[in-house]
Amino acid sequence: MRRARRLLRSLLTKYLDGTDNATGERLLRPEREEVEIRIEPERLHTWDYSERMGSAAE
Repeated sequence: MRRARRLLRSLLTKYLDGTDNATGERLLRPEREEVEIRIEPERLHTWDYSERMGSAAE
């Protein structure tokens, strides 16, 4: 559980610039139980639509 809480803190810091906000306070309440789920994809796919979409400057 400690590892999951550390991961949550690092994600809040990365995406919300810290834990001192309403979302961080709510998610880091002591009574909440955190779990870490790791997903390992079997395959990855990408698509390049840049030719169809054109330049953003146009």
